Amino acid sequence: MKKEVSTRILLLKNNFYRDMGSANEEVLGRYCALGHFDAFDISDEKIVKVEELDTWGYLGEKTYGQNGDVNCRMLVCVTEQKDKDREFWTNESEPLVFITMVRLNEGIMAAKRDGIIEALSKEPKQMGYLSYDHSEIIAVTKTDQYSDGMKNVRRLREICSAVKTYTIFGIRENILESYETIKACVKDEKVCCRLHCMIKNYEKAESFRRILEEHIRNREGLDDIEVRKFETFGGFDWLLEVNNVSLCGLLELYKTKELLTHANNKYCEAFFNIESEILVWEGNRSCG
Repeated sequence: MKKEVSTRILLLKNNFYRDMGSANEEVLGRYCALGHFDAFDISDEKIVKVEELDTWGYLGEKTYGQNGDVNCRMLVCVTEQKDKDREFWTNESEPLVFITMVRLNEGIMAAKRDGIIEALSKEPKQMGYLSYDHSEIIAVTKTDQYSDGMKNVRRLREICSAVKTYTIFGIRENILESYETIKACVKDEKVCCRLHCMIKNYEKAESFRRILEEHIRNREGLDDIEVRKFETFGGFDWLLEVNNVSLCGLLELYKTKELLTHANNKYCEAFFNIESEILVWEGNRSCG
């Protein structure tokens, strides 16, 4: 009997930037992403015999389905654990997703690599995949608590004896409908937020900073919260930083057309792009 595997394509998406603003005003993907990528999707499973595995053909299908308004990077995910894979993506009880691409030491043999993937997939809220585009392993972790996800990523590095890892954080788009929905699905905690900003108009960017500060103050019920501004060099012009604030209060700003998305008019007037970082302290200490 020939062995079968489940193949999926992970689609990491960015808005296609134009001087006049984003061309997209609709949801980009099933998951909203914070950081370099704006959103991501996972394709349906394709069950094939190992001998007939044609990832290039599957990638071609997905490439053909894209439009010119989105930059898309695609990663192949392959697993022998077909039932676990199907259950993992069908179950939507955990709204936060961490995708970790793992580069292994060149000396690690295929048998050990396969053992690592199997060990990762034994965790109920985690799935390990074989890949080969930019990494040997892709690990996907689901949780309802951001700091818990960060701990899992650190643990992954140890399990895999990783040479290098790169993690993308996302949240299921459909829970961003309202602050109340987010609070019902995500365990709130105090975090720090850093926004790396590529500025289009400095005057409107300063207005944007004040609007963001006012929103956070209203959500927190505190008048002394400050969104601090730092001038930077390189690819970004400003770093905006706010400390010790509610994660749920921040996440509501990432619903499509809200303040921290490309589909928001004030965002488009002020910035070409913003990349977000969410930071937490170990041991539940205050952040900032």
